[in-house]
Amino acid sequence: MGKFWYKRADAVGISQFSPTVLVIAVLLITVFVALLNRRFRWERLEQQYLELKAKEKKN
Repeated sequence: MGKFWYKRADAVGISQFSPTVLVIAVLLITVFVALLNRRFRWERLEQQYLELKAKEKKN
């Protein structure tokens, strides 16, 4: 499915794979995961804060 109909173009495409593309992809994935983790951590801490405030109001 990933093969080109022209075999020489396929060979040239594979041989010209740039390591910078891999580095950029890894950096983008890392940034995305870091931002997701930060957001979920914020949500979790906010939930804990609201629970503590609710408990404080009861007492």
